[in-house]
Amino acid sequence: MTLVSGFIELELGSKRLAESIAEAIRVEALNPPDPSRGVVEVIVEDKTVRILVKARDFSAARTLFNTYLSLAASAIDAITSLEDRETLLRGGQEG
Repeated sequence: MTLVSGFIELELGSKRLAESIAEAIRVEALNPPDPSRGVVEVIVEDKTVRILVKARDFSAARTLFNTYLSLAASAIDAITSLEDRETLLRGGQEG
């Protein structure tokens, strides 16, 4: 059996954003739909989120990388959208 490992590194704009993204992704890592594919670990270091993947084979690695990239992109979009909305609301209240 071939084991495949690698990581995704996301450099984000703030530590708060990095922690929020990591927390959102960690839920999936701790409760994977198919644990036989491999193991995923999520680490935060300052403004960087590192997603470590250890998969049973290349196909499983591709699936895990695609899944976690998609989760990260969705979480980033959602959180930045909320932050933009909060900024607009605060601006509207001040003016």
